Amino acid sequence: MSERKTSNDNSPKVTFLDKDKLLQSIFRISASLTAPSKLEDILAKILDEVVDTIGFDRGIIRLFDHTKQNLETKVVKNYPPEGAAKVFSTPLNMDLHDCISTRVAKTGEPIAIEDATTDQRITDTDRMLTNIYNRGSIFCAPLKTGDDVIGIIAAWCEEETKFFPEEINLFLTFANQISIIIQNAMLFENNAEKIRQLMLLQEAVSEMNFNYVLDDRILDILIQSAQKVSGAEKVLVYFLDIERNRCFIKDESDILIEGETECEKRIKSSIIERAIKTNGIIVRKPPYDNSLTS
Repeated sequence: MSERKTSNDNSPKVTFLDKDKLLQSIFRISASLTAPSKLEDILAKILDEVVDTIGFDRGIIRLFDHTKQNLETKVVKNYPPEGAAKVFSTPLNMDLHDCISTRVAKTGEPIAIEDATTDQRITDTDRMLTNIYNRGSIFCAPLKTGDDVIGIIAAWCEEETKFFPEEINLFLTFANQISIIIQNAMLFENNAEKIRQLMLLQEAVSEMNFNYVLDDRILDILIQSAQKVSGAEKVLVYFLDIERNRCFIKDESDILIEGETECEKRIKSSIIERAIKTNGIIVRKPPYDNSLTS
């Protein structure tokens, strides 16, 4: 908040949200995403902007878990150690906990409280979680992508503060923008392993394109890529060359078998034969008896 003015009659302090600062904050947060970052790091940067740059004193970001029934604390700013430990260890259940955060998450509408000492919307749950509700002013906004609420961001001023409608709308615009950034970061983090695997497979395909004959190099690439993608300790490749009537079996050693009949004998009653016949994925579980599941 760029400026606060105190009147002589002890009325709430007048607060102005600076539009330029909000836009600059969005730009800085967006620019920080050019390098891979963990979701918690991005949330911390967002909260730093809200508290340090815009001018609140404390802040918190809560996001829904995968069930959409609980709000989990992801980052806090300027909380006392005891208060931080409490909010991190207490997910807010949408059905069991009646408080500012769950109300905002349910309705998708912000709550602005100018005097925390007297406002009846502050519940026992709010006061149980942290004592910062006992004074000052609070603003809690939904984090939304479209109509879907993904969490909340709340910030506090230690002094009683007047929020004007245009300031509330301005902060909601800021919240909507950072919601998109958070959603993108969540999608990237949730799919990071898939992205890694696709990059490994792309690299393997590129390498194989330089080899125009089926040789040890091709099989080595298959084995190395499979190990990287799956994290397996050992990989075996079975390849039937129909045109030349032979098959390759390759793991730590190389086996070349001439003749399709001999190949079939070698893999009879094995997991390889089962996979070929079913044209599917076969999993053999410990203790590696004859029980197979597909």
